[in-house]
Amino acid sequence: MNTAVFLDFDGVICDSVLECLASSWLAYHRGLRRRAPEAMPIHLRERFSRLRPFARSAPDYVLIQELIDAGREPASQAEFDLERSARRDRLGRYARLMQAVRSELLRIDPGYWLALHRLYPHVLRELPRWVASPGFYILSTKRPQLIRSILRYFGLVMDSRRILPCPRSGKLEIIARTMRRKDIQRALFVDDQIDNLRCEPGGRGGEERPLARALAAWGYLHREWLRELPPGVELLHAEELAARVGPLLGG
Repeated sequence: MNTAVFLDFDGVICDSVLECLASSWLAYHRGLRRRAPEAMPIHLRERFSRLRPFARSAPDYVLIQELIDAGREPASQAEFDLERSARRDRLGRYARLMQAVRSELLRIDPGYWLALHRLYPHVLRELPRWVASPGFYILSTKRPQLIRSILRYFGLVMDSRRILPCPRSGKLEIIARTMRRKDIQRALFVDDQIDNLRCEPGGRGGEERPLARALAAWGYLHREWLRELPPGVELLHAEELAARVGPLLGG
């Protein structure tokens, strides 16, 4: 049987909270406030980390900086999404600012930027085998070029055709299209953002063919998500990942 595994990148494969913190801090203060403080406040990492689970894509990190600077701290995904909706017309600019900062850091000091990333140890142990498998896919809102650079930093090379960008479309729909195109009969999808795992009522998102959906317990998990997991979504712990992925990739 043709089987596959789809893993989200940030929060499932890679702990990038320090990079998101540093890049969004520069993007916000240099791009929006037109000034960068001499040093990052010591409390910022803790406050940023509390809001990180609500972020879905690059502009959300700049939004988090804006909320922290304004003394606001949403306590739920719904509250964060309201703040995001109120700034819908600014999100394109926030995304461009993040892209500009990341490109600049990669150009002038790639070692510094890459060192801000950490691959989760239980994933790193298995990745050399996984990235070589034709059934292994990474999908992310992060640009594929950045993902390839991070993987290379850790000595890993992966076929770029199996790094699926998700700039606008829902991840479940992208997976469904990939499964149809590649004639994949069964697959596993692991993400750390609960909304990415929800099937739209009456929608096709990945359910035409068996797709197991799992929330990564080691990622940027918010405790509110554990109260009621969506139907068909399981909580997957770090020590369970290899046993779930291996059989689907033939190992």
